[in-house]
Amino acid sequence: MRSPDQAVDCHPFPLSVFYSAPGQNGFLGSVFYFALPGYPGPVIAEWLCRRGRGGYCPAETELRCSARRVVARPEDASVEISRSVVTMSTAGLFVLVAGIAARRRELRRGPAIERAIALGRVFVAAPLATFGGLHLAAANGLMQMVPAWMPWRLFWAYLVGFALIATALSLISGRLVRWAALLAGAMLLAFVATIHVPIVVANMHDRFAWAVLLRDTAFAAGLLALAGSRASTAASPAAGWARLVTPSRLAFAVVALFFAVEHFLHPEFAPAVPLERMTPWWAMAPRMWGYSVGAVLLGSGALLLVNRWAREAAAWLGIAVTVVVLVIYVPMLWPAHGTDQVVEAIDYVADTLLFAGTALILAEALGADVQGEGQASGIRLGSSD
Repeated sequence: MRSPDQAVDCHPFPLSVFYSAPGQNGFLGSVFYFALPGYPGPVIAEWLCRRGRGGYCPAETELRCSARRVVARPEDASVEISRSVVTMSTAGLFVLVAGIAARRRELRRGPAIERAIALGRVFVAAPLATFGGLHLAAANGLMQMVPAWMPWRLFWAYLVGFALIATALSLISGRLVRWAALLAGAMLLAFVATIHVPIVVANMHDRFAWAVLLRDTAFAAGLLALAGSRASTAASPAAGWARLVTPSRLAFAVVALFFAVEHFLHPEFAPAVPLERMTPWWAMAPRMWGYSVGAVLLGSGALLLVNRWAREAAAWLGIAVTVVVLVIYVPMLWPAHGTDQVVEAIDYVADTLLFAGTALILAEALGADVQGEGQASGIRLGSSD
C-alpha cells in the first residue's frame, strides 16, 4: 500500500479516467471500476489489480486527482476529472457516433470510395465538436489567442466554441449545411488573417508556423467548397456560390503539395499535417510513413491542381490520412499522462482527422459540382474529369 502522501501520475482519458501506480498499467481495472455501475465494476477492478494488472485498487487505497497529480489518501474517495478532457471527448465522440448513424444508408451501398466520401462530413464534424468543447471548457486560456486589439476576448472564445459545435451539428444533421459550411469557412479564414499571418510574418523561417497557416487554409477551403457545391445546380438561386469550388480546390492542392515537400524533407515527423510531433518509435519504419504519406500528398495535390481525376485524388488522400489517424495518432492517447499531454494527444487526433475529412468533403463537393454542370448542360456526368 502507498503511503498517504505518495504521489502518482494522473491519466485523464477520453472514454474514462484511468490511474496507475509507477510501473503498472492501470487502464483495464479503472475502466471496469468507473464504467460498470454498482457491484460488478469494483469487484472486477480489484481482481485485476490483485492479479498484477495494476489499476484502481479500492481495497488498498483511494485516489484524489488534481489537474496534474494524484495523491493517494485512503480516507478520500472523490475523483476530480479534467474538465477539458471530458468535454472534448464527450463532444467529439457523440458527434462521431451520431454522424455515422445518420449516414448509415450511404455507408451500406455503393463502391468503397463512395462510402468513404460519405464519411467526410462526419470526420469534419467530430473534430469541430472536439475543438468546440475545448473552447467552452478552457475559454480563459484560449482567449489569449485572440488578438490583443479585439475587445471582449473571452466572449470571442466562447462564441467560436458555440460556432464550431453548431457547424458540427449542421453537418451531421444535413440542416443548413450551405450556410454552416460557408460561415465556418469564413471564420477559419479570419483566423488565418488575424492570427496566423502575423505569426508567420514575425517568424518567416518557422516551418511549423507556415504549416499551421496552411492547415487552417485547407480546412477553410474544404468547407467553402462544400458550401459552393450545395448551390451548384443551375436551378438554384444561389448558383453563384458554386464558383467557390474551383478556388477551394486550388487552395487545397497548394497545401497538399507544400505538405508533401515537408514530408520528404522531414520524414521523421508524424505524417499528414507536418507539425512538431515526431512519429512514435513503436511505429514500424517511422521514416517510411513520412515518405509514403508524402507521396500520396504529392500525387493528390498534383491531380487536384490540374483537375484530372480530382475527385478520386481527394478521396484517396482522405482515406490514406484516415488510416494514419487510426494507426499512428489514436495509439498516442495510450501513453499520454496528465491533462496537458492528453489534451495535446486528442488535439493531434482531431486535427489529423479533420484534415482527412476535409479531403473527403472536397471530393464530395467536386462530385456535386460536376453533376451540377452536367445537369445545366443536359448531360449526366459521373466522374470529375
